[in-house]
This record gives sequence, structure tokens and C-alpha cells, in this order.
Amino acid sequence: MGERRRRGKGKRTLDLRQVIDEVLFETYPDIPMSSRQVFYQCLGPALSNSQAEYKRLCRTLVDMRRDGTVPYSRIVDRTRSMHRLAGWDSAVDIIEASASQFRRDMWQLHGSVPMIACEKQALEGILTDVCDEYGVALWIIRGFNSESFDYEWAEEIKRQTRAGHAIHIGYLGDHDPSGRVIGEASRRKLEGFGAVFEWERLGLHPGDLKSYDLELVPLKDGDSRANRFRTEFGTGAAELDALPPGEVPRRIRGFVGQFVIENIREAVERDERVQKESLEVVMRNWGVAVEAARGAA
Repeated sequence: MGERRRRGKGKRTLDLRQVIDEVLFETYPDIPMSSRQVFYQCLGPALSNSQAEYKRLCRTLVDMRRDGTVPYSRIVDRTRSMHRLAGWDSAVDIIEASASQFRRDMWQLHGSVPMIACEKQALEGILTDVCDEYGVALWIIRGFNSESFDYEWAEEIKRQTRAGHAIHIGYLGDHDPSGRVIGEASRRKLEGFGAVFEWERLGLHPGDLKSYDLELVPLKDGDSRANRFRTEFGTGAAELDALPPGEVPRRIRGFVGQFVIENIREAVERDERVQKESLEVVMRNWGVAVEAARGAA
């Protein structure tokens, strides 16, 4: 009996691969995305809104990365992590790393200090990039917070307040029964621990559903918060991930940017360059310093 022929990809899979390709390389060619974001941007004839279809998209994304169609760097996943204590081959290596990573905290010279909070850990990789542009803290809530998390967050806010800073928190979450409650629960816990701050919801807003024609998700009848949500907002609910991928970074930049004092930012950046150059001088002359130390020993 001859070798069994391997079946090729079916039309549904090929159609989905084509839509993914268009989303990643034509519509959003420069924006890393989570698999959930890709899912929402691909909804249409090739993909319907269901958990089974989301799993099908994830399998297809895995195949496309494995066969080289989609670079691994385009799909971001921060829901898992690895911890390892840093180690170095020599002292000069740590100086080199310090020179490349050194950054002045410009917010210590500002009166106001913004922070970003988000309930979705899957978006951490996308949010980290834009927060790093301004050196602002990102707090990933990941559902309803533990007492320890909120206590540590409140202590950081109080530390900044004692230093004379006014704290402003921009919050991002789903527009659904849990998503509306999660942010408010965190805000109340922080206040209960004595933290003083301003809180602003950056999205999702009820108006976003119509403005961006977002894909709606059904309310879960078993959710104890569903009735209150229906009374206040109606039956329309959506996930933060459904926004166009560039919209969340745009909102963060708009929120943080209102607190930036440009002449302070420019002065800090100049000093930062000088500090990095001084570390590079140390690095270039490290061999001389080592030989001198050996001679003294």
C-alpha cells in the first residue's frame, strides 16, 4: 500500500490565513498585537465571534509563525513569564548594560505623576511599549486584585504623594459587567489604604461601541452583575481588545502627555545623555582600572 498523501489546507483555513496576513501586514504593519486583538480585527466572512473560532484563529497563528509567514515578534503574550537572577561574565558587562539601560526619572521633577492601570494582562506587552516612551508606571490588575497588590500600589502612591507629587491614574478595561466593576473596586481599595489620587477611565467607554462599530459580546446570564449593567448601559458589551490596535496607545499618550512639561523633559534628556556618556567612558577605561587594582593588590 502506497504512502498516504498529506492533505493540504482547506479553503476555510486559507481564507483565514489571508485575512490574518492583511490585518498584520497591510492594515497594521507596524503594531505588535495580542492574539485577541488579531481575532477582533479578523472578524467577518472568514471568522465568526465565538470561543471555538477564537481557538481556530490561535491555532492558525501558531501555524503561520512556525512556517515563517508571521514573525514571532508580531504576536505579544505577557500572560506568562520567567524569573532568573541576572548574572554577568565580567564587571564591564554590567557597566555596558547600565549604559544602555540608564534612564532619568523625569517625573521626579514634575508636580504631577501619571500612572496607567489595565485589567488585561494579555495587553501588557503593547501597553509597556507606550508607557516606556514616557517612563510611567504600568499596573496590570488582571481581574479583581489581591489585598497585597492593592496595598503595595497604595504604598507607592503615598510615597510619591509624600514627595510632593499629585498622582493621576488612567484606567483601561472591558465594557462589560465585570470590567466596569473591576476598576471601581481597585479605586476603592486604594482609597481604603489611604492613597490620594485622581482616577480617569480611558476606555472602553459606552460610546466606543458605536464609534468604532465594535463586535459585541453577550452578557452572561449567570453573572450577578449583569442586571445592574443592563440597567445602566443596556445589553451592549465589548472587550478592550476589540478597539483598533493603535487606539489604546493613542489614548495613553494623550493622557500622559497632558502632564509633561516640555522644558523639564528636554533638560532631563540632555542630562541623561551626559550620564550615559560618562558610563561609556568608564567602560572604555575599565581595563586600565582593573590592571591598576591588580597592581595595588
